[in-house]
Amino acid sequence: PGARDAVEDHRQRGDRLVLLTTSSNYLSEPVTEDLALDDFLCNRFVIDDAGRFTGAVHEPLCYGAGKVDHAKRYADSYGERLEDASFYSDSSSDIPMLEAVGTPVVVSPDPNLRRAALQRNWPIVDWGD
Repeated sequence: PGARDAVEDHRQRGDRLVLLTTSSNYLSEPVTEDLALDDFLCNRFVIDDAGRFTGAVHEPLCYGAGKVDHAKRYADSYGERLEDASFYSDSSSDIPMLEAVGTPVVVSPDPNLRRAALQRNWPIVDWGD
């Protein structure tokens, strides 16, 4: 429930709303539509000329530090800076992305992320079930 509230708060401020996820476009697209987000950045599978999946993903992988690469390219394309962005996460694999933005927010974190958030004084929130 808290995710929808956070999205609406950002929408009211006029922020660009982008889902940045390790998921594939096959899951990201419907979530983006459901939440009426502006865009999504995710992992995409390589498809050959015959329309078949090759088993590879387009690099860099949208995971860990790779998320920062995806987000930086996206922000640059809009003349924006990651330092002016917010990012929400529950996973310690997202520490590089949380460190890259001006407003990191930790949501119901895994134990490693909770520890990192406490060390860095990042806000920790609970969005409910």
